[in-house]
This record gives sequence, C-alpha cells and structure tokens, in this order.
Amino acid sequence: MTAKVAPYLNESEMNNFDAELPSGTKFDVSTSQMAKTVFPIVNNNGSVKVRLSTLESTVETQSNYNRLTLDSFGNLADNLRTTDNNLQDLLRQTQEHFTNVIATLKKEYDHKFELQSTENKRLQNNIASLKAESNQTKRRLHITVEKLKKLKADFGDPDEQFDDDSSLMSTTMLPTRPNTSLF
Repeated sequence: MTAKVAPYLNESEMNNFDAELPSGTKFDVSTSQMAKTVFPIVNNNGSVKVRLSTLESTVETQSNYNRLTLDSFGNLADNLRTTDNNLQDLLRQTQEHFTNVIATLKKEYDHKFELQSTENKRLQNNIASLKAESNQTKRRLHITVEKLKKLKADFGDPDEQFDDDSSLMSTTMLPTRPNTSLF
C-alpha cells in the first residue's frame, strides 16, 4: 500500500480514504498511518524562507514516513519469524506424530509377522508329522494286505467257504443298545 500525497486528495477524499483503511494488526495500523501521511506543497511563489520552512517540513514528514515504513517492515519481519517458527513447530510435531505412528505400526507388523511365522512352523511340523503318519499307515496297510494274501494262499479264501454262514450271521440277534447302566 502506498501513501497518498496530500495535493492529490481534497478533504472529503481524505476522510473517505481514512474510512477505508483496515485496522487490527500492527502492520495494518502502521500501513494506515503511512497512508495518512500528508506531504506539504512547496509553493514556488513564496519567499525563500517559506520555501525552506516548507522543505524542512517535507523532510520531517518524509523522515516520519520512512520511520513508519521501517516499523512496518520490522513488524513484517517479526510476523515472518513468528510464522516461520510456528510452521517449524507444526512440522516438527507432525513429523514426531508420523514417526510414532510408523513405529507403532512397525511393532504391530513385527509382532504379527512373528506370530504368523510361528504358526507357519507349527503347521509345517503338523504337515510333516501327518505325512510321516500317512506313509507309515500306507506301509502297514501294504504289509497287512501282503499278510492277508499269504494267509489266503496258505488257508484258502474264507469268503468262499462260508457263504452260507453269512446268511446265518445276518439273522443273529445282537443287542442294538449297549448296556450303559453302572449297577
């Protein structure tokens, strides 16, 4: 925002201009003060003494204007530092939060991975045990079949001799319920 020079504004424009100025922060106040700065008009028709006085007044006004500008820039620099510090704090807090969340998730992942690895080993051991048991059962079945074949060869096939007895066994009365009483 630049300062308006007094010769370009009449009194009513100056009042309207003052009403438009924002208020609030230090920067806004400094800016409004700079905008209100009135630079005196140097009248070339006056005496040297009057012109020197007017120039001195202009220099003083310009010095005040420069001081206000310097204060505004100082306020801007302070605001920038504050904003920068706030952003750095926010970034640090966000980074710490993400670091904590990632560490927590990593712990959970590692724990679940360990549990899954243990479960996989247990299942692999069970599978190996079941395979060994299945192979042993196959060997026993094979040995039993071989013994049965040998017995059939030595004594003959019992199914062929007792065809009539099978009908007798089906008519034999067997209890259908076991005795479950203790007394």
